Amino acid sequence: MEEFFALVVIPLAVFWLIGWGIVRAVRQSRRLKELELRFDVLEDYVVQHLRDGGAAAKAKAADQAPPDSIVETVPVEPAPEPQPQPKPEVKAAEPEAEAEAATDAEEAAAGKGAAEDSAAPDREPERIAAREATAPAAKQSRWDASFAENWLVWLGGIALALGGVFIVKYSIDNGFLGPWARIIAGLVAGVAMVGAGEWARRQPVRGDNPAAWGRVPLALVGAGLLTVYGAIYAGFGFYGLYPPVVTLILMALTSAAGLAYSLLLGPWMAGLAMLGAYIVPLLVGSRDPSTELLFLYLTAVLAGSLWLLRYRPWMWGGLANLGASAVWFLLWYSAELTGAADLMVVELYGLAVMGLFVFFFLNHMQQDDYAGPMDALRLVTRPLSASFILHLAFVGVAAAGVMLAVHGDHAPLASLLVYAVPVMAALLAWREPRLELMVVVSLVAGLLFMGLWPVDYQEQDTMRYVTTALLLGVFYGAYGLWRVQSGILPVLGAAEAVAGPILLFCVAYWHFNRMGTAPEWALIALILAAGYVAAASFILRGHDGRVVQSVVAVFAIGATSGLSLALAAALEKEWLTIAFALQVAAIAVIHSRLPLAAFRHLAGILILIVIVRLELDSAVVRAFFSWGVPVEWYFYGFGVPILAFAFAWHLFRREKTDYVVTLLESGVLLFWVTFVALTVRQFAGVLQDAPGQGAYTLMGYSFAELSIHVASLLANALGLYWLNGRNRTVVRDWGWRILGVAGLVLLVGFGLLLANPFLNYTGSVGSMIVIDWLMLLYLVPAGMFLWFGRIADPRHQGLARILAMAAGGLVLFYLTTEVRHAFRGHDLTLGYTSEMEFYTYSLVWILYASLALLLGIVRDNTVVKKAAFVLVLLTVAKVFVLDMAALKGLLRAVSFLGLGGCLIGLAILYQRFGKSAPAHKNAPEQQG
Repeated sequence: MEEFFALVVIPLAVFWLIGWGIVRAVRQSRRLKELELRFDVLEDYVVQHLRDGGAAAKAKAADQAPPDSIVETVPVEPAPEPQPQPKPEVKAAEPEAEAEAATDAEEAAAGKGAAEDSAAPDREPERIAAREATAPAAKQSRWDASFAENWLVWLGGIALALGGVFIVKYSIDNGFLGPWARIIAGLVAGVAMVGAGEWARRQPVRGDNPAAWGRVPLALVGAGLLTVYGAIYAGFGFYGLYPPVVTLILMALTSAAGLAYSLLLGPWMAGLAMLGAYIVPLLVGSRDPSTELLFLYLTAVLAGSLWLLRYRPWMWGGLANLGASAVWFLLWYSAELTGAADLMVVELYGLAVMGLFVFFFLNHMQQDDYAGPMDALRLVTRPLSASFILHLAFVGVAAAGVMLAVHGDHAPLASLLVYAVPVMAALLAWREPRLELMVVVSLVAGLLFMGLWPVDYQEQDTMRYVTTALLLGVFYGAYGLWRVQSGILPVLGAAEAVAGPILLFCVAYWHFNRMGTAPEWALIALILAAGYVAAASFILRGHDGRVVQSVVAVFAIGATSGLSLALAAALEKEWLTIAFALQVAAIAVIHSRLPLAAFRHLAGILILIVIVRLELDSAVVRAFFSWGVPVEWYFYGFGVPILAFAFAWHLFRREKTDYVVTLLESGVLLFWVTFVALTVRQFAGVLQDAPGQGAYTLMGYSFAELSIHVASLLANALGLYWLNGRNRTVVRDWGWRILGVAGLVLLVGFGLLLANPFLNYTGSVGSMIVIDWLMLLYLVPAGMFLWFGRIADPRHQGLARILAMAAGGLVLFYLTTEVRHAFRGHDLTLGYTSEMEFYTYSLVWILYASLALLLGIVRDNTVVKKAAFVLVLLTVAKVFVLDMAALKGLLRAVSFLGLGGCLIGLAILYQRFGKSAPAHKNAPEQQG
C-alpha cells in the first residue's frame, strides 16, 4: 500500500500542484499585465491634465492684467462672429476652476505662490525621465508574461506526459504492483490530466490574451491522451494482457475522444488525435497481419477525421488524411500481399476513401464561386480548396487502382478499381461540372492500365484485352457525345470523345503490333474516322453557333487522326510520318472553313513531330555519316511532306503569319535541303561503283560529291535571297545566310584546303576538260557570287563586292586547275611540270587578265580594272622570274614575245577606251 501511495498518489498530487501552479501563474501574469496597462493609462492622463492646467493658469493671469493692456490687445484680435453668450461662460468656468486647483496644489508642494505658470514645465522632464526609467521594467514584465503564457504551458504539458510515461516505466523496472495495476495507474494519470485540462478550459478567461489561456487546457489534455496511449500500448506490447483487436479498439476510442475534444480545443488537438490514430496500427503489430482489420480501422479513422469538417472549416485535415491514407497504402503495397481477398479489400478501401471525400467535401466545393471552366481550373490549382482536395484524392485512387492491377498481373479481381474509376469520374462530373477533369484523369489511368498490360498472346488474355479496350473506348466516346448533346462543356466532351478512342487505339496497336503494318488495325482506324465524320455531320444538322463550330472542328480532327492512323497501320513505318504530314494539310483545309485557333495549335504539334521524325531518322543520319547506307524511301518520304507543308503553308498564311506558318516554311526548306543532299549522296554511290572513278578520301565523300554539295548549298542560298527580296520572311532571311555560310565553309575548308587537288589526290575530277567537277566546285560558285552582286539589296553591297573579288580568285584558280587537268589527267597534285604546261599557265593568266580589263572598261568598273592590273603584274612576275628559268629555246622567246604584245595591246586599249568614260562625264561641266 505504501508503494502504491508513493508511486501513484504522490506523483498525481505533484502533477496536480504543477498544473495548479501553472494556472495560478497564468492568472497572476494576466492580472499584472492589466495593472501595468492601467498604470500607463493613468500616468498619461495625469500628464495631460497637468499640461492643460498650466495653459489654464496662463489664461487666468491674462484675464487679471490691467485694463489698458486689455484695450491694447483687443483691436489686434479679429472680430468674432455673434455667438450665444452662455457657451463661452460655461467653457471658461471649467478652465478657471481647474487652473485654481492646479495652482493651489503647486503652491502647497513648492511653497511658491507666483510659480503656477512655470511649475508644470519644470516637472515635465522629471516625469519623462521616470517613465523612461520604468520602460525596461515594463518590457521585462511583458517578456515574463509571454514566457509564462507560452513556454511554461508547453513545457509543463510535455513534463506531464513524460511523467506519466516515467511512472509506468519506473513501476516496470522495479516490479511494483502488478501489470493490471500499472496499466490502471497510467490510465488514471492520463484521465486526471484530461480532467485538469477540462477544469482549466471551464475557468473564466482573464486578461487580454485568450489564445494564451487556451494553451493550458490543450497542453494538459494532450499530455493526458499521450499517457493513455502509452498505458494501453504497454498492456499489449509489454504484458500481453489483451489481444491486438482489443488494443486497436481502445486506441481508436482514445483517438476518437481526442477528435471529439478538438471541437472544443481547436486544430492542434485534432492534429494530435489524427496522428495518434494513424500511428496506432504501427504500434499494434502482429505476426499474422489482417488486411481486412487494418483497412477497416483506417476507414473508420478517415471517416471520424473528416467528420470534423462538418463543424470546423479545417481544410488542411483533408490533405493530412489523404497523405496518411497514401502512406498506409504504400506500406501495405511494399508488404507484397497479393492474395485475391487482400486486393479486393484494398480496392474497397479505395472506393471508401473516394466516397468519404466526396461526401464531406462536395458541399464545401459548391460554396465556391463558379462562373465557367476557367474558374474550375483556378479552384483546382488552389491548394486548400475543396476542388483541389477532391481532385487530388481522385488522382490517388486512380493511381492506386493502376498499381493494384499491375501488382495482381492485371487479374480481373485486381482490376476492379481501375474499372470503377471511369464510372466514378463520369458520375461525379455529372453531379458537379467542375469535376470534369476527373474524366481526363480516369482516361490517363486507363491508358496506363492498358499500356502496362503484360504481353501474353494466349487467346483468353487477348480477348480480355481487346474487350477492355473496346469497352473503355465506347465508354469515353458515349460520354463525350452525351456532353455534347447536353450542352454542358460540349467542347471538352467532344475532345474526350475523340481522345479516348484514338489514344486507346494507339496503345492497343502498339501492344499487339509494335506499330508494324496490320490491315485489320487499319480497318478499325477507318471505322473511327467514319464515326467522327458522322458525329460532325449530325451536330451540324441540328445545331448552330460558335460552340458548334468548335465541336465540329474537334470531330474533324478526330476524323483526320483516324485516317492518318489507318495509313500508318496499312503501310510501312515511314508512312506514319507521311500520314502526319498529310494530316497537317487536312487540318489546314478544315481551318480554311472553320478558322479556329485550336487547329493552328494542333497543326504546330504535328509539324514538330514530322520534322523530328524525318530529320532524326536513323537511316537518314547513317546515310550522311556512312557510305553505302541506302535510303530507298527518301524520295516519297521527303517529297510528300514537302508538298503537304507547302500546301498547308499557303492556306494558313491566308489568315495570318504566326509560328505555325514559320514552322511550315522552315519544314519545307529543311526537307528540301535534306532531299537534295540525299539525292547527291545516292548519286555519289553510283559514281563510286562506276569504273575508273576515284576513291572516297575525306569522311567518305568524293571530290565529285563535295562539288555537288557546295553548288547545291550556294544555289539554294541564292534562290532564298532572291525570294526574300520579293517577299521577306524570317525563314528566308535566316535561311539564305545559314545555307550561304555552310556552302562557303565547304568551299574553303574542303575545296581549297583539305580537298585541294593541288595538295591532295582526290581521285577523279571528271573525264572531260573544262566541263568537269572542277567547274562545279570553283567556276559555278564564282558565277553565283557575281549574280549575287546583280540582285543584292543596297544593304548588302559591301558583301557583294567581297564576293565579286572572291569570284575573280575562284575563276583564276579554276583556270589553273583546268590547265593542270589537261596536262596531268586525274592526278593534279604538285610535282613535275612540263615546259609547255608552264608556258600555258602564263598564256591563260594574261588572257584572263586581258578579258578582266576589257570587262572593267566596258562596265566602267574601277575595282575590276585594278584587279586586272594586279593579275597582269602577277603574270609579268611569273614570266620574268619563273619562265626565264624554266623555259628554254623557242618557248622562252614566245613567252616573252607574247607577254610583250599583250602588255602593249592592253596599254593601247586602256589609253583608247579606259579614260573615255570619265572624259565624257566631265564634258558637260567643261562646256558649262
